[in-house]
Amino acid sequence: MAAAGERVAGAAPAGYTALAVKFGARQRSPHYLLVKEHQVREGADTAHPPRRTLFVLNVPPYCSPVSGAVCGHL
Repeated sequence: MAAAGERVAGAAPAGYTALAVKFGARQRSPHYLLVKEHQVREGADTAHPPRRTLFVLNVPPYCSPVSGAVCGHL
């Protein structure tokens, strides 16, 4: 496991994209959400339309629909 000091801001695990967001106008540094498109296995029968679901990781507990809408990111 890497130390916190070795972590590169904006680096994301394989398959994920790092998305920088600010949850308030007074926030100086961005928070990075990790986003990945959900892909259904081949041959799986699903009623959901393809390419319409995202996995979002690293969402802080203080994030709300209102804070995301105000910043225009969520």
